[in-house]
Amino acid sequence: YLWAMDQQRKFRLLARKDGDDYRVLSRNARGYTSGRWYVLRVVLRGSAITVYVDGEKDLAVTDASFAKGTLALYSWGRTGAKFRNVMWPPAE
Repeated sequence: YLWAMDQQRKFRLLARKDGDDYRVLSRNARGYTSGRWYVLRVVLRGSAITVYVDGEKDLAVTDASFAKGTLALYSWGRTGAKFRNVMWPPAE
């Protein structure tokens, strides 16, 4: 799964990536401000995926395509992007 923000085109999206194929599962018309830190929280409960940005619900979908997999942090086109205080707490 891929969650992305795009400043130029003013959107955030949640997509499913399978090999070279991407399928957008949810999208909104929010962008972001360069140079600002964001708190991102992704909650996985069964097949439900909910993304919160700065405590506000950003996107939510249900998709059971992947029962397990890998996790990666990635920034494309923003050489100044940084990640800090990354945590993977156990399920509640």
